Amino acid sequence: MSPLSIQLLGSFAARVDRRGVELPARAQTRRLLARLLLEPGREQARGALAFSLWPDETEVEAKAILRRSLHLLRAWLAEFPEAGRILAGRSQLRWEPGPGLRLDVLAFESALDRARRLTERSAGPADPGAALACWDEAMRAYGGTLLADWSEAWLLPERERLHQAWLGGLAQRSDLALALGRTQDAIADARRLLAEDRLSEPAHRRLMRLHDRAGDRAAALRQFDRCRRLLANALGVDPGPETMALFEAILGREAPGAGAEAAVGEPANRPHPIAARDDPGLRSRLQPGLPTPLTPLIGRELELAALKSALAQARLVGLIGPGGVGKSRLALAFAETLTSDDGASPVWVELAPSGREVDLPAWLAARLGLRLDPDRPALDALRERLADGTRLLILDNCEHLAEPVAELLRALLDGGGGLRVLHTSRRPLGLPGERLLRVDPLGLPETAAGAEVGPIQTLAASAAARLFVARAREAAPGFALGRGNADAVMTVLAALDGLPLALELAAARLRWMTPAELAASLTEPFGGSVLAPLPGRAGEDLSAAPRQRSLDACIDSSWQALPAATARLAARLSIFRGGASSAAIEAVCADASPSSPDRSHPSTADAASPAPGPWTCRPGLALLVDHSLLRAESEGEATRYTMLETIRAHAAGRLQASGERDRVAARHRAWFLDRAEQGRAALGGAGERAWLDEMSREDANLAAALDDALARAASDLEAARQAWALAAALWPYWLRRGGLSAGRRVLRRLTGRDASEIPPALRLSVFRGAAELAMAQGDDAVARKLLARARAEAEALEEDRPMADTLASLARLADRTGDYPRGESRWRQALAVYRELDDAAGVAGAWQALAGHAWQQRDFEAARRRHRRALTRYLDLGDLAGQADSWHGLGVVAWHAEAPDEARRCFERSLDLARQLGDPRAEAAALGALASSEAALGSVDRARGHYEVSLRLARELGDRRATAFAVHNLGGLALRAGELDAAGAWLHEALSLRRALRDDWGSAGVLQAIGLLATERGQLAEGIQLQAAAEAWMASAGIRPSPADARAQAALHERFASELDAEALEAARSRGAEMPLDEAMVWALSL
Repeated sequence: MSPLSIQLLGSFAARVDRRGVELPARAQTRRLLARLLLEPGREQARGALAFSLWPDETEVEAKAILRRSLHLLRAWLAEFPEAGRILAGRSQLRWEPGPGLRLDVLAFESALDRARRLTERSAGPADPGAALACWDEAMRAYGGTLLADWSEAWLLPERERLHQAWLGGLAQRSDLALALGRTQDAIADARRLLAEDRLSEPAHRRLMRLHDRAGDRAAALRQFDRCRRLLANALGVDPGPETMALFEAILGREAPGAGAEAAVGEPANRPHPIAARDDPGLRSRLQPGLPTPLTPLIGRELELAALKSALAQARLVGLIGPGGVGKSRLALAFAETLTSDDGASPVWVELAPSGREVDLPAWLAARLGLRLDPDRPALDALRERLADGTRLLILDNCEHLAEPVAELLRALLDGGGGLRVLHTSRRPLGLPGERLLRVDPLGLPETAAGAEVGPIQTLAASAAARLFVARAREAAPGFALGRGNADAVMTVLAALDGLPLALELAAARLRWMTPAELAASLTEPFGGSVLAPLPGRAGEDLSAAPRQRSLDACIDSSWQALPAATARLAARLSIFRGGASSAAIEAVCADASPSSPDRSHPSTADAASPAPGPWTCRPGLALLVDHSLLRAESEGEATRYTMLETIRAHAAGRLQASGERDRVAARHRAWFLDRAEQGRAALGGAGERAWLDEMSREDANLAAALDDALARAASDLEAARQAWALAAALWPYWLRRGGLSAGRRVLRRLTGRDASEIPPALRLSVFRGAAELAMAQGDDAVARKLLARARAEAEALEEDRPMADTLASLARLADRTGDYPRGESRWRQALAVYRELDDAAGVAGAWQALAGHAWQQRDFEAARRRHRRALTRYLDLGDLAGQADSWHGLGVVAWHAEAPDEARRCFERSLDLARQLGDPRAEAAALGALASSEAALGSVDRARGHYEVSLRLARELGDRRATAFAVHNLGGLALRAGELDAAGAWLHEALSLRRALRDDWGSAGVLQAIGLLATERGQLAEGIQLQAAAEAWMASAGIRPSPADARAQAALHERFASELDAEALEAARSRGAEMPLDEAMVWALSL
């Protein structure tokens, strides 16, 4: 039988002889086939294989897809018995290829291996021609990018490996062709290498050397000019030292006398040797046309419109922004629109750092080809030339020559005429009439709640994502934005602040990294970011290539222009994450003076509560803003200073190198601990929201302070104390503002350590806070252990308030786990202590909880009375969170008292307060309750929308109870609408969640809904049995149905009686009533 040939390079195809063979019909089966083909003979765990192939699916669904795909693949392979076989064990899979399989990937690698072995031997006297023939065969065997139209993460490393092997083969074949005197063949391969990466300086240098070896120095110099233009247009940088050295070496072999004067009259396609001959530090390009951009401008529509408006009103306009933000590209795009609109011919001049002072007018006149009269100032000749039809002079990259450029432009513009000037710079020129337009990084995705478009569409529409995706597709042609990589891409965009150059550098790494790996690398400390060198590829040393050094070089060139004190301040500012206020910067970064306490050491009294003192940092901050190294943003009546993350990473490296980091970090910890502890006192009062807002603004700084304190805690007792104190102060913030998972990670790190040296009050607060966060995420078993430790600490302290707070937490846990008698008892104990302490907030909280107990006993009047008693106290205290909770409770009482209009008004008040406070947990709860009242009033679509938003918030928070509530009710709505399949999916998920939470009451409610679903599907006996099991458990737990629920149950029983004979009905009810609740849940999940 003829062998089965499978093609993976390029597109996926199969054939026998020359006849095409249809691949498996399902995409899932084709993916499994490709994965097995690429890893012959390797044992693969089923679970890991399923997850890597279908990462967006749940573990159960991914394994189910693998089983189905494996069955279908075996059926397909049965037609080709000699191709190979799949050996499947209980938990492993292995592909064993057979003699009847021809795979193009293996053919390519075999040819490569033969060519390499022969090339190694050809270093001696062996025949290089035979080696070259082998390389020809290997290059022909490479049919293109591996599965080019696929974007699976598991595929990318193998795709990059094969691609790099092909690139290495091209380079070796080029070298061999040159050795054999086949120079044009060598040049052809070098051009193919360059086409793969147009910004690769090694590839440009290879072509320059080949042209020079062929005796075509002009072509070599033109290649240098192309390289220079490409780097300038795409990255805003100049060629590196190695490329410049090669250029000068080639140029130096030209006829003597070909200096700066001769360069003026050169054709436009020849480089001006002014960089190497006339002024080694100054390179320029001045041409009748404009540089040709490599890629389209993305996401700058508003900036282009603003630039057009500014130049219509002002004669001097500056595009100001940090390096890598895209100022040059924006100026070029504007010049292109001007040329196409008006037929004007802008003059474009690129400037770069100069190693010595430059006579700028004379230099610019020479670049324009003007013949200068020794007795006449060059400025006059320049004025005449620019007045002759030049509408716009564009000076790019002016920051390095700011003073001479400012002096020149003052003279040119004072001369009148129609000349307008656009300059790009990292700092203003400071001339009168200069209109500045700040160029910010590209916009990040909108993440506002309630956005109409889905998250993928929102992400894809942002300017930063559009640029990243475009560059990613250049690097990895199969890349596509989708559910599987959206979170990773969002992380990359945010980590790089939308800075275009940083995004391009990051996108280039997708040739050998997945988006998830790239995102993870950007969270590493300085050195693991896009500032770090890239590994060499295809045997070339790329360590000096601009893709590696350009971003760091951009920042470094701005740094070198700073005074020493300002550079030191900039390095210290890197200790902040997410920016800082003026007061924080003064406390952390200012130099100590003889007249002020030394704030450099955490053990000083001043370190715990640093006083700002005189504003010694403000001049430095102003200069850093001027140099585009820092951003100043209004924050109410104050200013907040922020660094782009890429700049901060550079500054962090400098701070580390300075030896100051430990001292600055100690100040940072002390400042933010002081802010957290001062604000904690505002909880439960009118100042609560202001403190929560401040903590939200400083969330990244607080996390950094905690990380730093935890990292030092083992060897530094003061740092350990600071870590515990920060966590004790912050857990209410994490609870209120939705930082449950992040807070729990910190608290787990603390509660798992030896805390014998930590003050008992801090230990108690942290244990209780960890328990409250665990309860908020439904982890009641962990909460119980933590509260046992908290109670032991409270009893040892023998103080009333800590004991009352611990009793309140224990009561809350008892309520959550269905132990209502114990919960009520503990709430009453806590209430008595709070009354003795005259603690109004504690008393209100206890009344609020006891109102819930009255509601559970269906004593609605008592519940309403207690909620109002709590609400009155919360209003007196100005406690918005307490008020939201009280209105929610009043709504629940109204709902069960069959007053849905009143319930809706109460829930709307609760929702409004939760949003004012910025509390996503309270918002999710209010939305879920409001949805129930809307559904009762007939607004089903509105109810579904509220449930869906509540569900999204709950899942983001990791709040499993709120998630179960929303899922349960979405299932109820689907059941009500007759959408039985959707109802089944929702209700099964709800029951699984309730069961995992050990929420028996909630589980019984879901069982009732699944029982009704069963009857709608015609499973009448099963439905009656589940209803009976749920009702029996509720009766045993002392839970009485509300009047509305009782009427609904009675109507359902009448329906059952009408549809089933009495004997069968009684048998089903008896079986259900005798069935334990957990057994009923397992059975319901199987229906």
